[in-house]
Amino acid sequence: MKNAILFVGIALLLGADKADKPANDVKKDLDLFQGTWIVVSLETEGGKVEGDAVKGSKLTVKGNDFTFDSMGVIYKGTFKIDPAKKPKEMDITFTEGPEKGKSEQVLYEVDADTYKLCLKPGGGERPKAFKATDGCIIEVLKREKK
Repeated sequence: MKNAILFVGIALLLGADKADKPANDVKKDLDLFQGTWIVVSLETEGGKVEGDAVKGSKLTVKGNDFTFDSMGVIYKGTFKIDPAKKPKEMDITFTEGPEKGKSEQVLYEVDADTYKLCLKPGGGERPKAFKATDGCIIEVLKREKK
């Protein structure tokens, strides 16, 4: 009987750990997003755009809110992430700026220094893979150095 109770207790603890894992993954990735990011490149079916063509584009993230300044045009909004999906998914909703009221379905990768996203501009369907094909754009950002 004692072993059965111990087994049930361990099973409950393991189950609780698995239930918390998605929330922990969201928090982990959300923490990685915090701060300021600089756009370093864009890739389309036509090729890669770097340097002066993307210079000055900056993304600032605080919580689930973002501000994106691209050549003096300000976009603001919110985002939700799902790191359990493979590849990871993000839903963006614009609350201010030229895209106000619109949303984007995005794929993302993030680590301590690099944030990469893939999207179909104009609110198209979510890309299936990180490829600059079928109208998809890949954007790479690096964390701003202090």
